[in-house]
Amino acid sequence: MDPFTISVSVIAVIQMADRVIDLCKNYLGAARDAPADLRLILFETSSIKSVLDNLHFLTSCSHGPSTLESLAGGDGPIEGCRRLICELEELLSGPPGGSNEDGVAADGGTKRQKVKTVLTALAWPAKGSKAKKLLGQLSQHKETISLALTTDSAAEVKCPMLDRRDIKEIKAKTTHIQNTLTNLQKQKVHKWLQSTDPRPLHYRACEQYEIGTGDWMLRSDEWKAWLDSKTRCLWIHGIPGAGKTILASHMIESSKELNRSDDYDSDSDNETARETSSVHLYFYCYFGHNQDEAVPFLRWVVDQLCRLAEHIPPRLYRLYKEGGQPNLVDLMHSLAEILKKFERVYLFVDAVDESMPRENLLRVIRDLATDSRFDNVRTMVTSRQYIDIENVMSEISIPVSMNNPLLDEAIRIYVEAQLEKHPKLRRWPAYLQEEVLEALSAKAKGIALANLPKDLFDTYERIFLQIPEEARTFVHHALKWIYSYREIIGDSISSPVLLEAIQRSTSELAIPASDYVYDDDLLREFCGFWEFLVSPRIRNGNARSFAIEGQSAVLEFAKMAMLEVLHPKAAYRELVQSKAWASNERDSDHICHSSYNVFGFNCIASSILALNKFGGLVDEHDDLRAWPMMS
Repeated sequence: MDPFTISVSVIAVIQMADRVIDLCKNYLGAARDAPADLRLILFETSSIKSVLDNLHFLTSCSHGPSTLESLAGGDGPIEGCRRLICELEELLSGPPGGSNEDGVAADGGTKRQKVKTVLTALAWPAKGSKAKKLLGQLSQHKETISLALTTDSAAEVKCPMLDRRDIKEIKAKTTHIQNTLTNLQKQKVHKWLQSTDPRPLHYRACEQYEIGTGDWMLRSDEWKAWLDSKTRCLWIHGIPGAGKTILASHMIESSKELNRSDDYDSDSDNETARETSSVHLYFYCYFGHNQDEAVPFLRWVVDQLCRLAEHIPPRLYRLYKEGGQPNLVDLMHSLAEILKKFERVYLFVDAVDESMPRENLLRVIRDLATDSRFDNVRTMVTSRQYIDIENVMSEISIPVSMNNPLLDEAIRIYVEAQLEKHPKLRRWPAYLQEEVLEALSAKAKGIALANLPKDLFDTYERIFLQIPEEARTFVHHALKWIYSYREIIGDSISSPVLLEAIQRSTSELAIPASDYVYDDDLLREFCGFWEFLVSPRIRNGNARSFAIEGQSAVLEFAKMAMLEVLHPKAAYRELVQSKAWASNERDSDHICHSSYNVFGFNCIASSILALNKFGGLVDEHDDLRAWPMMS
């Protein structure tokens, strides 16, 4: 803010003070029994006006204090004086109607009569306590400005009565008063920003960490490059249960320890220490929050940075004064402002896939990694490898997969530690412990969570509940056909056949059209955990709509396959009637490259095997036995 603008602000406050002084004089002159508090308001307002007059004069002559800009900031004493004097003026204002330019009341009475009406309307006993509170805060603002002027003057003239220690004490006292002044305002802003606190999730993840299991990441080139600011964004991805959250907690604590020496020293005389410090902040997305985590994430980060800097950006304070809740744009602007107080900010965002929805959060992460306003931000993200996340992160980050040899060694360390801790297993012979260690380590396949069998179904249920509503029919049919095909054929169904089966079984359902394309990417994103589908656990949980009844699923698949074979319009019939088939001159390329024909042949094989394996079950259902045979 330039001196001219500041000078205009000071003049505005002086003019408001004049109005309050005039009101007090009029009331005191018009009524002998006027409240004694009015004299106090008169004296205190006149005193602050005098200080502001001096400040205005010095500023207009280019002799303003070195702290002028901070005095005039959004949380500074000049703005504080304006707000408080404005409240005093409202407290002293008259009833509706007022007076005309000649000082005569609007109802025709004299000015003296108007004053008596105003004094009665004020109901001063009920307002006196508020007036005293306002005056107390106003006095603190006045002292802050006075001390700022005194400190500069003492430093310039090198007063023999004040040595460097005295000047330093005055500066410290000025700072203390300024902090006391705005402490209440800051607390209100911090409270307004509070939304989702990720610390409990962080503490829980830290408690689950096994020493040594996350050090593989500390040795990676990607991590070193990120810490050295050679890359702005790091993305760690893996399957459910891979231990991403626990790893993130270890990375957070490790990076904080590495930069511990850069933390701000509150006893230092270096006033720029805070502006050159590095800080580490984290946020844990969690499906239990059941929310879009973008705004809560930004509110948390902005709030933490403001607390560390002990500063509220003017824009943010204006947003608070306006009321309501901040949006993404407001928070991103406020974040850009407060980031100027720091040399480097390391942000850790865990489990992005658990934000519901997550488009906004991905957009925020993209901006943090690409926008020049956030050049001093380094972001580390963990998530599952969902398609939408991969599409964003592949363009802005260095990816690190949890499925790697370094993690395999970490899993071995964890299993070995658990064997050593277990009261019974640790007494087993060394050779047997080694066999268990090798077996568990080999079977882990990148899954590093403790108590995996207990928590796996919770993980599956969470995955299913994150599937968008419009994609759930597709997923349910896909899982049924995968299960049924394995039961009948004894092998995995190929994706072309699976996609064709889903298309056929959903084509006649009364469901709204979706924007999804039925392809391999959709299968890869939404399908994958079969043992959960037939478990009793899923039938009693929130994901019960995905449960598969083994017998009915097999019958449904068998019915669809047989109808495909027996229906007059089946692709199979067209092939039988074709010249190429009749003449035994099969076009193998045509057959192999047509998903429709592949599907038809699979239905033939599935029908034969289903009748052979489940013939008795099929015969029990009248609707299956009543199908018309192909003529």
